[in-house]
Amino acid sequence: MDLHTLLAPGGRSKLRRSNHTRTNVGGWPVVLQTLLNGQAEEPMMVGTLVVNRPDHPWPSEVRVSKSQEKYRVESMAGELLTVHTPDRTVVFRPDQELPDQFDHGPWGVVGTHSGAIERRDPYDWTLDDFTVPTKPPVQVQFLGLPAWEIELAPPHSKPAPLVMIVDATHGMTYAERSLRYGDLYSWTNIQVVEAMSDELFEYSGPTHSH
Repeated sequence: MDLHTLLAPGGRSKLRRSNHTRTNVGGWPVVLQTLLNGQAEEPMMVGTLVVNRPDHPWPSEVRVSKSQEKYRVESMAGELLTVHTPDRTVVFRPDQELPDQFDHGPWGVVGTHSGAIERRDPYDWTLDDFTVPTKPPVQVQFLGLPAWEIELAPPHSKPAPLVMIVDATHGMTYAERSLRYGDLYSWTNIQVVEAMSDELFEYSGPTHSH
């Protein structure tokens, strides 16, 4: 199924009725459009991100500087972990002397905490892996910002729905929670900034290229 079908009346984004008085303001098609097209409206920001992954080799709590597709991840002590641009990702791994460098297209998802920072590939929304809402979106506040709470049905291979909190204006995902496993990740602090140096997203040292 393509994105036009998803967004069309009667398509897969059609929602079942709900008795919640706070739900369905705008509805799922509006939220999906924001997820797909809102990045141009996303402000520059710095913040703190917590990822709950026991198998994750990097620190669970990190500082992130983000300018739309570009981002920089550091430990809370200031150690550089990832620098990402649309064309390149540099990843510092705990067991390697030199960082890895990955050259890729705009939808390359590589590196520490990337799944909690980068937007999903638009093609993902045509599949069945947490793409179909179980009920209408709910308007909420997250860190004082207007947002949507969305519950997405799991594919047959996974045990429970996924809850996403996304910004109401530009669609950045602020948190994800599994109804089986609990919190997966969450931004715990966000500060919008007026300017950000391009040098934050550059790295000129030696790397292992892939």
